[in-house]
Amino acid sequence: MQVTVRLDGEAPTAPALSSLERQLRGDSALRGAEIRPLSGPPEPGTMNGTVDALMVAVSAESGGLGVSIVQAVAGWLRTQRHSFTVKVSHGERTLELTVDAAKDPEKVMEVARRLAEMLEPPAS
Repeated sequence: MQVTVRLDGEAPTAPALSSLERQLRGDSALRGAEIRPLSGPPEPGTMNGTVDALMVAVSAESGGLGVSIVQAVAGWLRTQRHSFTVKVSHGERTLELTVDAAKDPEKVMEVARRLAEMLEPPAS
């Protein structure tokens, strides 16, 4: 099971994504997760694409992944000087968390609950 984490904001996103990646890797609740940068297509005249997202993958049995990701992202957002919106996607569905929402524990838990629902396997 995997989610994609993207940033929208007023500052360059490559350094911010690197900072967010360190935050996610340092979170003990995500210790077993595979976290890696995802590169977009190369710009004209360059050979490599720039990192434009992070992929977080865990085994399907890992409970609480949605809560852990959202709490780690919210903690990171609260430390940022620039205004970012973090978009967390699973399949075709996307949730957003803003700096303002990250400061409100109820909003953080609502986003975490919605992500947990998105990550639930379909009922058989």
